[in-house]
Formats: sequence, C-alpha cells, structure tokens
Amino acid sequence: MLCRAAISAAVVVFLGTVPCAGQHTGSARAIDAQFTEVFWIGDEESERQFGDVTAMEFSPDGRHLVVLDRLAFGIVVYDMEGAEVASWGREGDGPGEFRNRPLHLAVSEEGMIAAGTGRSAELFDISGEPIETRSFRGHTAFGMSFDDRGRLLVEAVSWRETAPVQLIRLDDDEVLWTSKPLIPALSPVVYSVGPVIDPIGSNRIAVGNTDRYDFAILDAGTGHEVGRIGRNVPIRAVTADHRRRLSDRLSNSTEVTFADTFPVATEVFAGPSGRMLWVRRGMGVGDELAPPVERMEDAIWRLYDLFRSDGGNYYGTVEVPEDFLLLATTPGLVAGVHRDELARESVRVFSVRVSMDAPHPWEPIDVSTSQSRPAAAAPAAVSRR
Repeated sequence: MLCRAAISAAVVVFLGTVPCAGQHTGSARAIDAQFTEVFWIGDEESERQFGDVTAMEFSPDGRHLVVLDRLAFGIVVYDMEGAEVASWGREGDGPGEFRNRPLHLAVSEEGMIAAGTGRSAELFDISGEPIETRSFRGHTAFGMSFDDRGRLLVEAVSWRETAPVQLIRLDDDEVLWTSKPLIPALSPVVYSVGPVIDPIGSNRIAVGNTDRYDFAILDAGTGHEVGRIGRNVPIRAVTADHRRRLSDRLSNSTEVTFADTFPVATEVFAGPSGRMLWVRRGMGVGDELAPPVERMEDAIWRLYDLFRSDGGNYYGTVEVPEDFLLLATTPGLVAGVHRDELARESVRVFSVRVSMDAPHPWEPIDVSTSQSRPAAAAPAAVSRR
C-alpha cells in the first residue's frame, strides 16, 4: 500500500542525487486508479492451471493475450473475453514442441509469436502453427522484441569476462545499444545492478540501468535516442540491519554480498491511460510514497510512476492490486500474474481508469523529440535483473 509518511532516517540511509537532463525534480504524488477485472484464469480448479508464467504479451491489434508458461513448456492464447483460442507446446523435438524451456516472448505487428529458449527463437502464427526457427548466432539472450518491420531484436551477452549486454538486430547483427561492461562477482550479489531493455510500442525501446532513474527512449529500427524519461529521487542505501536480517534468511545458501543501494527502477511499460509510460519502481526510490524497507515484501512491484508525452514529464504514481505482478499492457488494459498465499499462479486482466487533479489532460504517449541522436551507453552493470 502507499505510505505517505516520511521515511525515518534511522531506518533508511539516502544517497545524494544530481538531476540529469530531462529528469523530473518535483515531489511525488499519488494518483487514484480504478482497476476493473476483465477476466481471471486459473483461480478455479476447473480452469487451466499455470506453473511458472514468465512472460505475457498483448497482440498489437489488442485482440489477443499470449501467455508463456515456462514450467509447462507451453504457450496459451486468449481472446479479450478470456476464452482460450489456441495452445501448444511441451518438452520434445516435434512441431510446436520445445527442446529447452521457453523463457522469453515477443509478438510482431503482424501477430507472429516468438518464443525464445536462450540460444534460439521458435516462431509461430497466432494459432500455434510453426513458421521457422531463428538462431541467436552464438549469443545468449535475456529477452527479445520485434521492430515495426518484423525484425527480431535480442538482448544478448557473450560470456566473455566483463562482456556487456547488447541490443542486437539479428538480421544483420547490428548493435543498437550497449551497456557498460558487466562486473564479475565471486559470489551472488543481492540487489545487483542490471540493464533495463523494454519495448514500449510504436517502434520504441526504453533502455537504462536499475541503479539510476534515467531511461533513454530509442527508435527500435535505428537505435537512435528519440526521448528520455527520469526522476531525480533520493536513492535508498541497503542498510546494515537489512543486510543482517536478509543474511539470516539466506543462512543455508551460498555466501552472498550486497549492492550498496536497492534497485531504483526495474521495468518500463506503455500502458493506460492513452499509452502513458509506466515505470515499475524498486525499493531504491526514496520519495514520499516509498514504503519502509521492512515492509518490502508487501510493497515491492506494486508502485508505478507514470510519465506523459511532453518532455517525458512525471505525472504521478499508481498502485496496482495486491499480489499482482504486471507483465503486459495496452492503452486501456494491464495483464499479469496473481500469486495467492500458496504461491499458486493465475492470469488476470484489468481495465484501468486513471484520474487525478491535474492542470493538463491525459495525452497519448509520444516520446519523439525534434532531433534524434545516437544513444549513449548505459551506466555500469553487474548482472541481468
């Protein structure tokens, strides 16, 4: 839930921040948002049950929701009334089967579905008919998307020492964006820094890093920067007390180290209302709406900052329903995973009505600027989020 009280200095240490070009420097403000259920699949035992839903995508025409269940090696397609219109996939080597678990999902403007398995992508039409297999050409992919010409883009790393994460167009191996080199670690790093690379519709991709609230908006076809969003917020450090409490919970696992700060922002979506940009906040954001660190389990992933078209201005912060992890958006809908008290997963879709007392009306997102320029490299990264 939103916590509007100031955070005690005895609980959280704040690190100083310096505004970047295009960053919002005003105070945070909560927005009232009404989430109305469109459909819910998997909450009843008579319905399809899900194992581990790792990705969802709406088709660009808004007629279908595509769901990837990693544990089941399967893909399910629903219409907007919640009716299942296609499903395929299981472990195997036959048509529509996966030799390795599918991890990533992308849907092209024409409705072609790509399911990535780390080293390659299997392509299908909306009914599940296999089209082709595309190799990632030696790259290990963390995610993928299509540009408006149907060309597949992958978020990839080559496992060399300090290799950066790159956004690569597979057709010609063109590198559209490169992170700073990854910093190798001898043991797992809790809250490690990772790159953010998220398609946001309209042939645009948001790129940045989880330790800074500063994202470049790229043209997916050229890699040129066409806009920017960000906020100048206090960044919360990982306190000694939090390290101690979490280390006690991880006492039976491998020795771990901690990053200096919590993640600040972890994912960007183009969503309601009117294709506003929604930025999923991390615990590193230390503004007036931030919950206390000791309540992280209740609040993580639930707060989203919204940005509008004119200059990437911050417009306010919304809270999504409890136990709901947002994975996909359209101009009027959000879809994601609901996890109950036993960690059982189901798929929920909501329509969203957002309102607030503001001097300007909501406007469709348009992240273009009058002049494009090549994108700068992202800040240093430790590992993929």
